[in-house]
Amino acid sequence: MTLKEGESTGSGFVVHEDGIVVTNHHVMDGAIKATVLFANDLELPVEGHYVMDKGHDVAVIKVDTGGKKLPAVDLASRSPRKGEKVVAFGAPVGLSFSSTNGIVSAVRSESDMANSFGKDKFLGTWVQTNAPISPGNSGGPLVNMYGEVVAANTITITTGQKLNFGISSLDISKAVAGRSPNLTKLDQLAKVTTVAAASNDKKVEFVDSGLPQVDEATRKKFDELVEVVEPAVVRINVLMNTGGKGGSGFVVHEDGIIITYYHVISEGVKSSVVFANDEAFNVTGFLAVDLARNVAVIQIDGKGKKFPVVKLSNKLPRKGDRVINFGTPLGLDFTTSDGIVSAVRSQEEMAEVAGITNLKGTWIQSDAAISSGSSGGPMVNMYGEVVAANTMHRTDGQSLNFGISGIDINSVVAGRTKTPKEISEKNLPKFRQEYASPGGSNKIDAVGTERGNKLLSEMKEITFVVAANAIDPTGRIAFF
Repeated sequence: MTLKEGESTGSGFVVHEDGIVVTNHHVMDGAIKATVLFANDLELPVEGHYVMDKGHDVAVIKVDTGGKKLPAVDLASRSPRKGEKVVAFGAPVGLSFSSTNGIVSAVRSESDMANSFGKDKFLGTWVQTNAPISPGNSGGPLVNMYGEVVAANTITITTGQKLNFGISSLDISKAVAGRSPNLTKLDQLAKVTTVAAASNDKKVEFVDSGLPQVDEATRKKFDELVEVVEPAVVRINVLMNTGGKGGSGFVVHEDGIIITYYHVISEGVKSSVVFANDEAFNVTGFLAVDLARNVAVIQIDGKGKKFPVVKLSNKLPRKGDRVINFGTPLGLDFTTSDGIVSAVRSQEEMAEVAGITNLKGTWIQSDAAISSGSSGGPMVNMYGEVVAANTMHRTDGQSLNFGISGIDINSVVAGRTKTPKEISEKNLPKFRQEYASPGGSNKIDAVGTERGNKLLSEMKEITFVVAANAIDPTGRIAFF
């Protein structure tokens, strides 16, 4: 992001223990003051820069370490191969210390870049990748499976899907090796988030739900995992007075207890579920609802049938763990997508990320694709355990997806009633999403209130631009 006024946030990485950090030129352009923030909450001031190379979009800066030796990453000494697995690190749209995965799509020469972007705009060799990046990723490392930086993420083509580019490690190495011995002071404000540091793992208590747990889970291959999990995944069809809607869910008890997203069943007058083998069953009611975690526990009438189940994880996943999403995106039944855990977010972080002040629990951020209809579908680790139920994503970045953790789902299941209650407007609690506005006050969903009805009656014209279960007035968050 190019800074003109105020504060800018980007990403970077340490290449020498004495505090030499690499980022993009456009992150540091015109800075008068800068700090770097590490994942362990260490924050250090930037003394100045050795290199500001606009053509290669590289900046080499120096951090005041106070004598501390910093962890550093190695720069790859060769260009990556097309198809190599890579991981992108950074702070997309301010989501500090996120990671996403993909492959090297191509290695582009200077002439390739000139043909795409114009002559002399981008010098050097550029690595193209489909690992998702967003504003704020600028300067963050693109790392191969040997832990070497193959590029610094820089730009994306917004008219296509995941057409992302970073300046190669070979060009970065030249910039670092040829850096000036003299430090240049900064002349405008910027903030760089570095990634070469250990993270702080937050401990979250597991509440026993009374459901069967994995004792010694066996890691599975992707296709094996699909075969094991998919029989327990359902499409949920909901009939409302105003029409119909759908979502996803998964069975957690053989007697037909299913987890889904609260908004999937809200406003419903009749609901049913369909399994991958086309068997369909009616929903008899709900056993528990947690609005702050957006979880609903529902019961189906299996007429004595025992159903296949998927187990809930009793611990939080690690950043970088491989995961698979199951669901019905845009009505495409029993779709799977894969990715990694990008981050584990606290409810305080989610309030800041989503601008929603009444969310609770621990949330799993992932780059595994979800879409409308994925709501309530399971995010599963390679041991076949559900680590989260998919809920929402940020629309202003690439693959910034979130689900409520398996630990939180366990706690909701543990508090369920024995007898299902009818899903109706009378029985279901009303959900009021509270959005924090930039000015500090909250914007409250007024649907169904006296004030909301009055405002609706005064409208002269209404244009429907999106059909969604919940809408964020900032436009940044899509609830599926």
